[in-house]
Amino acid sequence: MLSTNKLNCGKFGQIMTDKMSKIDTEFDNKIKARYPTAYEVIEKNNSSVDKLCKYLNWAHIVGVPLADQSTYDQLYLEVCTLYDLAKQEAYASLNVENEYVISQGIYAKLADVFESPEDNINYNTFQTLNTDILYSFANGIDADGDNYYLPAASNLVFELNTDGQVFAFLNDSQVTLEGCPEVSNCTVEDFVKTLRAKS
Repeated sequence: MLSTNKLNCGKFGQIMTDKMSKIDTEFDNKIKARYPTAYEVIEKNNSSVDKLCKYLNWAHIVGVPLADQSTYDQLYLEVCTLYDLAKQEAYASLNVENEYVISQGIYAKLADVFESPEDNINYNTFQTLNTDILYSFANGIDADGDNYYLPAASNLVFELNTDGQVFAFLNDSQVTLEGCPEVSNCTVEDFVKTLRAKS
């Protein structure tokens, strides 16, 4: 289980508290302006935009019908997906600005696996605590630096071929790895140099 949080990294907690406070205020104001009834529910229950969005995501996944379903569906699309993306980008920027504090451990482990595949089992799996951390891992090695919303149950898969080529897929979409000239031409040697430089 891969996690970086305020309990195991004081600097992370301090920076993320400030970043999340700004994000929460921005999206509280968006809900208040566009969806006043939903904002009343947040205030009445002493809740937050984060809890509301998590609840709406849960209700969507398990198929729980909500009163005024169309309004909440629209709120989720217009506000919650952007809120989650803002959180993911906050994690990623903290990661890059602080010498890859979130992802350096996994980058080092991946480099070890790629350098000595014969010493490792054929299938390695790692689980992150949430998609914010997975986003940080992916964003740090994506040569295109794309911003992409990662829903729950997202995955980042690496394929190591016998010819020494490595490929990466984020939710089945191929990623151009940093340090590689192009998506279809990425050697283990090139990619490991990137991983080592960030670990």
